[in-house]
Amino acid sequence: MKKSLLLVAALFTAATSFAQEDFEDPTWTKTINGVVEDAEDVYVNAPLVITNQGDVVKTGTFTQAFEFAGKSLEPVAKSAYILKYDKKGNEVWGNALQGAATVTAITADEAGNVFVAGVFADKVIITSTDGQTAEINGMEDETAQVSGFIASFDKDGKLLAHKTVIPEVNWELFYTALEFEGFYMYDAQFRVNHLVASGDKVYLTARYASTCNIDDIQLAGKVLDMYGMGSFCIDLYNFAAIELDKNLGNAKLLANVQTSDEAVYGDSQMEPQDMSLAVDGDNVFVAWTGTGDLTMTTENESRNYSFEFGYDAQEHGFVVVNTTTEQAEVFHAPASEKAALVYKVADMKVFEGNIYLAGTFNGSLAFDNTLTSTGACDAYLVAINPSDLTVIWAQNSGIDEGDENKLYETVLGLEVRDLDAVSSIVNTIDMGTNTIVRSNLFAYDPEEKQVYVVTAPANYTAFSTGIAGFALNSNVDTESTLSYYADEEFTQGIETIDNSQLTIDNGTIFNLQGQRVNKAQKGVYIQNGKKVVLK
Repeated sequence: MKKSLLLVAALFTAATSFAQEDFEDPTWTKTINGVVEDAEDVYVNAPLVITNQGDVVKTGTFTQAFEFAGKSLEPVAKSAYILKYDKKGNEVWGNALQGAATVTAITADEAGNVFVAGVFADKVIITSTDGQTAEINGMEDETAQVSGFIASFDKDGKLLAHKTVIPEVNWELFYTALEFEGFYMYDAQFRVNHLVASGDKVYLTARYASTCNIDDIQLAGKVLDMYGMGSFCIDLYNFAAIELDKNLGNAKLLANVQTSDEAVYGDSQMEPQDMSLAVDGDNVFVAWTGTGDLTMTTENESRNYSFEFGYDAQEHGFVVVNTTTEQAEVFHAPASEKAALVYKVADMKVFEGNIYLAGTFNGSLAFDNTLTSTGACDAYLVAINPSDLTVIWAQNSGIDEGDENKLYETVLGLEVRDLDAVSSIVNTIDMGTNTIVRSNLFAYDPEEKQVYVVTAPANYTAFSTGIAGFALNSNVDTESTLSYYADEEFTQGIETIDNSQLTIDNGTIFNLQGQRVNKAQKGVYIQNGKKVVLK
């Protein structure tokens, strides 16, 4: 196995074996303390991103004022922060979402512009490094964080654009249920769980319930009507993949997954459970999982999928679709007794022509039914051929987390480098306390067909990789520690060339996210396996 300077090499220094048990020392670490009074105010899954320039942007929550990069960040209720460090660990800028808000997804484009998305309550002030602010408003008088937001900042922290998505409760259905002395369990929400910036577009996947409008798109969430009269109703989860321009406008619906019309009556709660996406040039790939009778709508097609649904056991199938060509492939598995929360598509990437997925499952893996989970669930890594969406290889972690009625696994991120190591961070979670019991590295070498699982020295809550290195965040009580592992080749191995010198083998060039680029402009690219700067 080749030596990687990223996650796998940080765990194991030997180039041909995984013998060492400890992480190498990070390039730098930064700790934030005292920004919350209680550990329960920390959003432990707050995302972070590494830009193409090697900088790290970290998010989180705070209830106490603090200084960052010479600026005071002031909270209103439990607010959210966005902090940028340069590749040497220096504080660059910080902004706040003042009001009840949480950042749930983050990405950066090739120029270093930062895009964040999340949820908020009724009112939030977004700060900007130029001294300006913007007010966004959600559901009126709503204290729960159910409205969605997306915001963009330039590399210097100046607010560029923002957008809100406000779910609408079906009050007519609510009052109908009251007339029958029944109930309507509404759960109106719009929550972005994945963001990708590519070219001049921004892509997202979101879970929503009730009706949500984004530009000219109306997302009408499905409702389970138990008796068909509107007397006992429950909002169902739906998932959508959406394209925006860089100004966060001109929304286009790429895929929408919902409970089928025939399945919204009765007491069987059939619904999609998770969704992610990846972009490769003009192709946008979406992967999702769900159970029961579901419908996926793309630009020109609507397709029904049926996954076994019984009272004691349900099948949780997976679907991968190229939303550009509308080609789709479904993956089935035997029914399982485990709850839906263990079936996830945690991350998805395209690297050197292959699609990679990471997530969790229980029972038999839909991508390879010969692989079965240990304990409550297992993590999986899967490679898929983008031309026909068939499985190239699939592997599960085999981690025995312990008491399967108390503990389960979650996956943080996905790292693919040199095609000789595909890896993720796997956390074991205590269901009762929702705390991390331990973290593991789960890596697979497809050439050697070898699985590696190693206990990590800390409990990690966020994981991000980039061409410049990788970063890990951990939270212990009220303390949040960011560790950054730089790829020295990023700064030492860059060659500068003129546009006239640019010749690419086989006509193929890649950006720093490993995505093929049809027409290279100014920036840093991969040419014949080397990093080059195009002027």
